[in-house]
Amino acid sequence: MKPKKLLVLGAIVLLITVLVWQNTSSGNAEVKAGTKVGNRVLDFELTGLDGKKVKLTEVIAKNRVTLVNFWATWCPPCRAELPELNRFYQRYSQQQIALLGVNLQEEPSQVKSFVKKHRVIFPVLTDPAGQVARIYNVYAIPVTFIIDQQGIIRQIVEGATTLKVLQSKVEAVLKEQ
Repeated sequence: MKPKKLLVLGAIVLLITVLVWQNTSSGNAEVKAGTKVGNRVLDFELTGLDGKKVKLTEVIAKNRVTLVNFWATWCPPCRAELPELNRFYQRYSQQQIALLGVNLQEEPSQVKSFVKKHRVIFPVLTDPAGQVARIYNVYAIPVTFIIDQQGIIRQIVEGATTLKVLQSKVEAVLKEQ
């Protein structure tokens, strides 16, 4: 065989080997835990305004899609999206789609009165020390993580959102399942 043909044949064999290796190793690879799209969520347990502990992985296990929205009462974009989140919750809560609000670094009593005054209807958890926000690398609010039933982060919505945006993103996740 001529050296040029041998070189081409060797390159083809190498390419096929790499492709076969990628296909077999990626199918067996475990999903890495983290805070980016495609990562398995990092679990947390926070207290709701009703005083009950809520563990994220337990909520995920009971629902087809789970949304976790980080917010604060002093944040204008957070306040602006509350009616949209309420509408989303009204429309989807009976369809095994969960929405958890995680309030950052505020006293639970303050959050409770704000939620009552603004008629927030979805469950709100408190993160008074901001520990969960730090774990999730939340540096700007509001931000919403959309998580599938396997606990994989499928979408991250940064900034204030709307019912229409949430609907389209959740419907896309449901189609993937």
